[in-house]
Amino acid sequence: MGSNNYKDALKKIAWGYVFLYFDLNLGLIDILPAWVGYILIQRALDGVAEREPSAKLLNPFAFVLITVELIRWVILWFAEEPALPWISVLTGIIGLYFHFQLLTNLADTATKDCSAYGRKIRFYRTLQVLLVTVLTMMDMTIIPATWEPVTWGVLLATAVLIIGLVWTLFSYAKEPDFQMEIPEHVQYILNTLNKADHEAYIVGGCVRDALMGKEPNDWDVCTSALPEETKTAFSGWQTVDTGLKHGTVTVLLEGNPVEITTYRIDGEYEDGRHPKAVEFTRSLREDLARRDFTINAMAYHPDKGIIDLYGGRDDLHRGYIRCVGEPRKRFQEDALRIMRGLRFAATLNFAIESETADAMYLEKERLQDISKERINAELSKLLMGDHADQIVRQYIDILETAAEGMQLPQADISAFPPALAIRLAEVFPKDTGRYLRLLKYDGNTIRWSRVLSRLRNTPALTDPKKEMVKFLHKHGETITAMHYARAGKEELATLGWLLEQNPCYRVQDLDIGGHDLIEAGINPGPALGYTLNYLLDLVIEEEIPNEKNALLQAAKEAMKNE
Repeated sequence: MGSNNYKDALKKIAWGYVFLYFDLNLGLIDILPAWVGYILIQRALDGVAEREPSAKLLNPFAFVLITVELIRWVILWFAEEPALPWISVLTGIIGLYFHFQLLTNLADTATKDCSAYGRKIRFYRTLQVLLVTVLTMMDMTIIPATWEPVTWGVLLATAVLIIGLVWTLFSYAKEPDFQMEIPEHVQYILNTLNKADHEAYIVGGCVRDALMGKEPNDWDVCTSALPEETKTAFSGWQTVDTGLKHGTVTVLLEGNPVEITTYRIDGEYEDGRHPKAVEFTRSLREDLARRDFTINAMAYHPDKGIIDLYGGRDDLHRGYIRCVGEPRKRFQEDALRIMRGLRFAATLNFAIESETADAMYLEKERLQDISKERINAELSKLLMGDHADQIVRQYIDILETAAEGMQLPQADISAFPPALAIRLAEVFPKDTGRYLRLLKYDGNTIRWSRVLSRLRNTPALTDPKKEMVKFLHKHGETITAMHYARAGKEELATLGWLLEQNPCYRVQDLDIGGHDLIEAGINPGPALGYTLNYLLDLVIEEEIPNEKNALLQAAKEAMKNE
């Protein structure tokens, strides 16, 4: 978790390998003894373990290697080294395991940090395994003079390995850490909780968005402080008990609300949506373990950097949606996570990891127990994603289970403008109003989507200006704009030009009013409205211009014919 400790550890390991190389291969035991190299590496293990806990398991092996090399070094100062091939083999096996695990830890951590150094370290790890194996075999054998080229070949390969590995480790140590730009009020919250001896991290979606170069919309903070301890730390500020049962307190800092949630472990999920109870914990690891997807299970502190225990940065780098832990269990706890995963895939253009996708299909029936309001919210965000069409087509079986009446779209909905009614009309082409009412959509969205679904197969324009004015008259500007936006950029541009000309498509657009008709002899009442609509039809059909004299003349002629 401590970035500086990890960077220092990389440098110690790099210097350790320098000592190992010069001792084992050039025999400069009085200048760069191997035991010093192993001591440097052993002292670095705690720094590595802060990001890869399994590194602590290497301590006993490091002590064995230090002891053996120190004894060897002392003996060589006073006498020739005794021929003990089996001791050399045992030490070689321990060394082989030690170096393999150490470099695996470093490579895995680099990969989690979305760093390219992980691949390089893996390559050097493989080369190291081969060379240590060869050296161990050579220690067991009396090497004939004819093997001298082999010896020099191994020496040269080892030199290349050490130079490359040391260069990689020093470069990795110099790699700049990720720094988030945190608003002052959020930084104040972290500082306040830290001064009160509590851990505090930014967590979840804001960390994900920042890593992707996006401006976070919301800032969430998690802490080791219990809710009452959080309220005490911010006693001078207004706090709201947003959800004390689940450990959430909202602090209002000069009009900026920030949710602060205690680390917790979720209890049993009885309704497939919410845990029956939660248990507060002081462990960030346990809190992150309960979250849905790896890309949402990262935390950040300005002094400690990114805390990524489940490979979220790697999944961001690869473009994967992957569950934290066992996917089926995550979806059994809360089936809405299935819709959230699809939504993230559609909005971020990510692929869903195979095990996670399989679990979505296996648990899809649970979506029928989720409230329609929640399905509505996730489905709407999904459909508005830039890559919605791909996800809808790939996972239509799941979406049909969640939203009755949903169908594969005829057209590429991702090519349409991001207007919800347009996209809903495409995926709910039949009985649109009924199905959208089941999903609790608002009245305007239902009305617009219903009309747009009926207009999906409207013939191409032959007389754009006249037909668009008729369309405006019949459906209004909102639906017309969405309809022609769906039709294409050229049609939408034509509509934009037409609207700039202030076309006459409503009674109020006529260059004549009711008072003008009354003065012309038409009595107030139904006849007045009928005449105005009659004049509007003439203008729309381009039979007369929208001019006062022409309109009055047409009105008088209509009176004569009655």
